[in-house]
Parts: sequence; structure tokens; C-alpha cells
Amino acid sequence: MSRLRAHWRSLPPRLVAWLPVVLCLLVVCVLGTARVNGSSVSLYGDNAPAAGQARPIRSDEYLTRTPLAVRQVVQDFPSSTALGNGQHDTGVLSDLPERGWPVLLRPQTVVYHLFDVERAFAFEWWLIATAPFLGVYWLVMAVTRRVGLGVLAGAAVALSPAVVWWSIPAGGMTIGSAAAAAAALVEAGRARRARSVVGFGAVAGWALAVLATGLYVPWTLGIALVTFPMAVVGWMFARRQAVPRLPWWWTVAPLALVAGTMSVGFLLRHQDALAAIGGTVYPGDRRSAAGELAPRLLFAAPFDWFTTRLPIVGVSGTNQSEAASGLALWLPLLIANVSMLGWWRAPSLIRRACAAVSTSTLVLLAWGFVPLPAIVGRITLLDRIPHERLYQPLMVAGVLLAALVAAAHREQPLPLRPATTAMAVAAVFAITLWAGWVMRIDGEPVSRPGVVLLALTATAVAALVATGRGVAGLALAVALTAFSTARINPVQVGLDPLLDAPLMQQIERVDPALRALPWLEDGEADDAVGVLNASGLPLLSGLSWYPDDDAWLRIDPQRQFADRWNRLAHVRFDLTPDDAPLQITLPYPDVVLLTGGVCSDGVRALEPGVVVTDQPMDVPCLEQVEPAPTRPGELLLYRYVAG
Repeated sequence: MSRLRAHWRSLPPRLVAWLPVVLCLLVVCVLGTARVNGSSVSLYGDNAPAAGQARPIRSDEYLTRTPLAVRQVVQDFPSSTALGNGQHDTGVLSDLPERGWPVLLRPQTVVYHLFDVERAFAFEWWLIATAPFLGVYWLVMAVTRRVGLGVLAGAAVALSPAVVWWSIPAGGMTIGSAAAAAAALVEAGRARRARSVVGFGAVAGWALAVLATGLYVPWTLGIALVTFPMAVVGWMFARRQAVPRLPWWWTVAPLALVAGTMSVGFLLRHQDALAAIGGTVYPGDRRSAAGELAPRLLFAAPFDWFTTRLPIVGVSGTNQSEAASGLALWLPLLIANVSMLGWWRAPSLIRRACAAVSTSTLVLLAWGFVPLPAIVGRITLLDRIPHERLYQPLMVAGVLLAALVAAAHREQPLPLRPATTAMAVAAVFAITLWAGWVMRIDGEPVSRPGVVLLALTATAVAALVATGRGVAGLALAVALTAFSTARINPVQVGLDPLLDAPLMQQIERVDPALRALPWLEDGEADDAVGVLNASGLPLLSGLSWYPDDDAWLRIDPQRQFADRWNRLAHVRFDLTPDDAPLQITLPYPDVVLLTGGVCSDGVRALEPGVVVTDQPMDVPCLEQVEPAPTRPGELLLYRYVAG
């Protein structure tokens, strides 16, 4: 063992630093080539994943985002698509693959231009999953220069419930790009060559543009608040240590040029869509109040193992993904190890970075737990972060704090106060045990021995971190989060349940002239929503990222119901075989339901061409397209006729 350790230490530092990145990307390549992903598309029809359980709660993935990515490929990457009652820009939300230079702002979508859709989707899935690891690893490495800490911190973030339950670009890419922008800025401060300084500044600008144009404000703001103060403090301190010291604008100029050019280009390309989104009731006008953070969920991360025993369960009044958080490592650190006033003045990059993250963490916690006046949220934009979206940035902050405190102990052992350390550890045990004790899965308490065991394990993590054994603490945290999230994603090979669905085969048999007309899906057949999205057909139903005014004014010319349709929403139809007047209702904040007769003037005003339904429609305005369904998953197809 000692000989192996000596051999490892003899390797060039640059090679050692790149090794985790290379291994990570190698895993992505192997899984992508094998078409392995974690999607829940097996829920289409009577299918099963290769291993694990598909997750019905992830309808935004398998019914919406995944089919829409397929739709982009089928339609040859259009800049707009007919979907959700109107024409919509495909480049503003859902992080879909596009043609042209905007692909630089969605780097995970480059694979759609290189591989077939199934392999491209698998590559993208794992790029999104590993982006938090790569970004956090680089950031911790940039500040501490410790490979082991970087690997553990990156793994603790990437394997946390707050990330794994949200396997979407807005989750993984937001963390990855924010951490990469911060890391590049710190590296620019450390660099001594002008070429390196400019290069790192440009990379920071690119990553910042990727973050800003992701447009999911709740996570973008939270992650930025955690990482950017740390990056600015680290850059300023590192610059003062560099010899020769280059002027500050050698970093800021390329950063601003790249970030500004790409962001302005994005704004100009999508200005109409962005203006429409900003003027919506939801999410445009959505605001949150301070003091609404739920402690029972904030400290519930060790117990996600219980939430995965069935495909879908209720968790303490919400669902599995909304209850997903991360180990609250910030609690013992803020209590026991961080004296921020002293650390802000410390002649150490690591200690100043730790002080910056601590301050950011306290700001987020203050917004989450203290009922501050609404004006505070308006000024700081924190009211754009719903309380359930604070779990993810607080998880990242806790992991960064743990890694930085561990590095600070290695740099110079910190004086530990036994009383405050004991208080911190006791607080973690008490609060985590309480969170598990009050947790309810489908209304029932979870295993008491299991709760105690997992609470003790989380407390052991806190004790190790708070007493200066941060490496061991992070290693145990990685093991605990991996155990907690191991069952979340199924193992899915390819996208056959979606691409070969019976309804998809029906659509392929339809006359091309009918496929060029607008289609709508009527009823509660969820499978049909995803298949129609993936088919590439022009759709009146489906996701509307923002309202197309011209389309909605055809049925609501006086804007009487604008507060219902002026939002990001799934447009659905519930039609009857008559000519009852069309009604616009809002059963959920993100669902606009159109009810009425299939032959009514209101429905006909939308100029539909084909109706997909699970109910027979014996009415004069419709004509059946093909014989009645004979297989599960097939539906009735009707075309509109004149009259």
C-alpha cells in the first residue's frame, strides 16, 4: 500500500487533476454508446425498464421534455414549432437542441447533431447527471488544489437527492455551469501568463452565459448566490498573490465580452418569446414570501431511501421530487467552525472563500426562515425563489463549506471549541431525527429503527466534518447520499416504448396530408400526450411555454379569460360529442383545460384537423380515419369534415 501511495504521489499533478474528469467522461461515453439512460419512458404501454422502477411523478420528463427532444430531431431542429395552441419558439425553455450558434448555450445538446436520437438522448442524460460533479470538482480544485476533496465534493453534490430526483438540464447544468464559471474566475486570478488569464476569463464568460440563458430563475439565482461571492473573493485574493500581477481588466474584459455577446445574441434571437414569458401570470408574476422553508424536508435527505420503495408515493404532504433535499452540512459548520469576521481578514484563499460561502448560506437561510418584509425580496430578487427551490442551493453550499473547512484544517489546524462542536453535532442529530420521525410516506410513519440508523449516520457525517475530519466526513456523506438515491432512476435501454408505441405506429400509417393539419388530444390518455409530442405533428394540445396571443384570441377575443391562458401551461381538451360551448378553465396553475362540444364553434375556431381520443365520437363534424383500435395503446383517430 505504501508503495502504491508513493507511486501515486510521483505522478505529475496535472495528470492527477485530469484523471477524475477523464474517467467521468469515459463512463458517459460507455453508457451513451450503449443507449443506457434513466428515463421513465417504460411507462408507455405495458413495458418495464431493464432494472429498477420507472417514476410516474416524472411526467415532465417522460411525457414532455424527452418527447420534445425527439420532436426536435424529427422536425430537423426547427426554431419554432406548432404546439400548445399556437406557434412557439423552441429555444427559450425546456433546453431543447437547436441548430446554429445557440448550441453553445446548451452544450449538452451537441450530441443530438452527432448521434442517432437514442444514443444522443443517453449521452445527454449522463452529461446532465455528471455536470454537477465536474463543475464542483473544478471549483473545489481551483480553491484548494486537493484532488481528493474535489472528487468527494463533486460526488456528494451529484449524488444528492436534490439533484438525482431532478435529472433535468435546469438542475444539473445550472449547478455545473455556475460552478464552472466560478472555478474559471478563480483560475484566472491564479494564472501568471496573459494567455491563460484571458482564456480562463473567456471560459468564465461562456459558463456564465450558459447559466443565465438557462432561464430557470429559482435555481439560477440560488446557485449564483452560493458560488459567485466565493469566486469573486477567490479571484481578488489570488490576483494579489500572483507574480506578475496582470491588470484586472485582462480577466474582466474577455469575461464580459463573451458573456455579454452570447447573452445579447440570445436576447435578440428570442426577444419576442422572452417578452411574452415576462408578461405571463405564471411564472412571470409569480412571487414567494420569506420564512416559508420547511425544516422537516430540508433535513429529510437521508430518508429518500424510504420514498423509493414504490414507484410513486406521497411524502409529508408533497411528492417525492419536491421533498428531495441534501445533507444539511452547513449546520454544524456554521455553528462550530466558521468565525466569518475573522476569516474575511485571514491571509488565506481557502478561509476567505469559506467566509464567502458562509455568508451566502446565511442569506439563503434568513430568506427561508425569517418572515422578512416583501420589499427585501423585491430588491434582492429572492422572492423569485420558491421555498422548495432553496434545498438545492443550500445543499451545494453545505458541500462546498465541508470541502473548504476540510482544506482549511489541512492548511492550518483550526482551534475547535468542544462545547460548540458538541452543540452542533447534537443539533444535527435532534433535527434530523425529528425530520425522519414526522415524515409520512402515503400517510404512514416510516421504520423507526431505520430513521434512527440513518439519523445516526448523518450525525456521524456532521461530527467528522465539525471536528476537522472533513475528508472522512465527505466520504461518509457520499456513501450515505448514494445509498439514499441509488433506487431513484431506473435503468432504461433506448427509447423504444416511446418510439415504437402503438399510437406512434397509427400516426405513421395516416395520410401525410392529414399529418400536416393541426391535431389535438382529447381525454385522459397520458401516453398520447408524449407520443404526439414526439411525433412532430402540429398540435393544439401539449405544452405552451407562453401564450400565442393570436391563437388564443380566436376563442377569447375580449381577453375575458386571459388570466387563465396567459401562462406557461399544458393545454388539454375534454370534449363531448355535441356542440356545447367551449369553456376555458384552470384546474391547476400549469394546466389550461378546454371543455365543450367537439363540434362547437369555439373548437372549430381553432381550426383542428384531427382529434385523438379514447371515446367514440359519432357526430357529423368528424369522420373516423382508420378502423377501431385493436391493440392496447391505440386510440380513435377522427378528422374534421366540412359542415
